[in-house]
Amino acid sequence: MIQMMLAIASVAVRVAPPRMCATPKPANFRSAISPPFAEWRVGVEHLVSELQSDAQPDIAVIFVPLQYAADLDELCGEMARGLSSKLTVGCVAAGVAGDGLEVEGQPSISALVGKLPDGTSMTPFTVSRESADQDVLRAARSGGDASEAGRPGFLAFADPFSPIPVALAALDAAHPASVVAGGLSCPVSQEQPSLWLQVPGAGGRALPPGSLVGVALRGEHFEMHSLCAQGAAPVGPSFTVTKGQGNVVEELDGRPALEQLSRIAQKSDERELKLIQRALLVGIPPLAEGDDEEV
Repeated sequence: MIQMMLAIASVAVRVAPPRMCATPKPANFRSAISPPFAEWRVGVEHLVSELQSDAQPDIAVIFVPLQYAADLDELCGEMARGLSSKLTVGCVAAGVAGDGLEVEGQPSISALVGKLPDGTSMTPFTVSRESADQDVLRAARSGGDASEAGRPGFLAFADPFSPIPVALAALDAAHPASVVAGGLSCPVSQEQPSLWLQVPGAGGRALPPGSLVGVALRGEHFEMHSLCAQGAAPVGPSFTVTKGQGNVVEELDGRPALEQLSRIAQKSDERELKLIQRALLVGIPPLAEGDDEEV
């Protein structure tokens, strides 16, 4: 059985004060994205002008396109100085998003900056391939302990060649009820850095290849909530594939697949039609015990 799905996207993380705390100022985050400039300094100037404010940001996350990966250290350093952020994380990405826009394959830079609720602590940590055992212990301790107020939330960005399972397992074991949100960087090669970190009171630096960088956030007036990103919604009935070859579906319930899709389109509203045209996915249910593994 398969189910046609429409791809939908939404914000990945929401940071807010707990409902019972009405007095403290809530978190205030803003994002921006630069047009695709041939010179990265022009993109940095654009973002700084868009995101500068009277209030110093507590944290900034900068997403650097592959075209500027070689300039990661200098680019992020200039952004951090321009924004005057207390803590800054940089991440090389194949595509970037900000202010409701997404750009792939072009030299655009995006950034997310935020002011956290009063009293929120920020504890950065890194995990490397060479010292993973010691690093994951420090990462787990970064969230504090049960005697401290609030429940920690974690932002984490990882080089695909870093010890991701070990680090996430350590965070989950130490803080099983906490949200860990972030993603993978996109290094040009296994030997090139793709992450950058600047901590309060110190200069920034590109992290060695194979690193994971994270920030533990915790405070009496702080909560982190995860929301769906790149999700999907069902449209139309479920079908059984009755004919196909390789990865090509030829028939659904004994009728041509395109004919069945046309029937779905005829009963769809305007929004669903637009999604069918550019964001159609196929959902395959998980196999029950004893089912044939061939789908």
